[in-house]
Amino acid sequence: MNKDFIRINISNIYRSVLQVKWKTIILVYFLCSQVLFGQDRQAELDQYRMRYTVDNLQQGDRSPYSADDTLYLDFYDLDTSFIFQCQFKPADTEDSFEMELYSGKTRTYIKKGYIEFEVDGESRQLALYQDRRFIVHPVYKNNLFLPFKDLTNGVTTYGGGRYLELNKLQIEDQKIEVNFNFAYNPWCVYSDGFNCPIPPIENHLDIAIHAGEKNYKKSYDESKH
Repeated sequence: MNKDFIRINISNIYRSVLQVKWKTIILVYFLCSQVLFGQDRQAELDQYRMRYTVDNLQQGDRSPYSADDTLYLDFYDLDTSFIFQCQFKPADTEDSFEMELYSGKTRTYIKKGYIEFEVDGESRQLALYQDRRFIVHPVYKNNLFLPFKDLTNGVTTYGGGRYLELNKLQIEDQKIEVNFNFAYNPWCVYSDGFNCPIPPIENHLDIAIHAGEKNYKKSYDESKH
């Protein structure tokens, strides 16, 4: 048998083995990265929900629920498919407007811009707002408010919609991450007597967001208020 033929074939076999080896290494690295990514996201979500619950309990007489009531809080499991890298588009003009509240009152907000993201290949858009009271507040001046409704409302989540809190400092190169696993309920779901913003019509999604906080499992007449 021709020696050059043998040498070429051995070289091809060696090259194939190397390709398989590196593909395996890359695959293992990818899978491990995904596991670590998931663990990091889960830890981040767990910490957020703990802070969220403790903060609500530390509001004194204004607290929407008691420590015993936390048994009735309910959440979706982490779903990373509801984490989006969104394009941020600043509003052409930052006009003030009155956002309606479920109490029948209104509150002044400023539209700061829009986020755009894709779900199942289709583009979606939501508006971001800033509470006018906090424009120069040393702690809250960078806060962005994202109230929204989706197709889970009245089924597995509160019928009045849910909220997300973002921050201007998260915007880099006109992009911002929006994680719907952090979606939380208005205090109005826990008890009456609160002024909760109604998500404007432009923030009504025609998809189901199976992420974040679910509906409260305790009725008003059982609540502390």
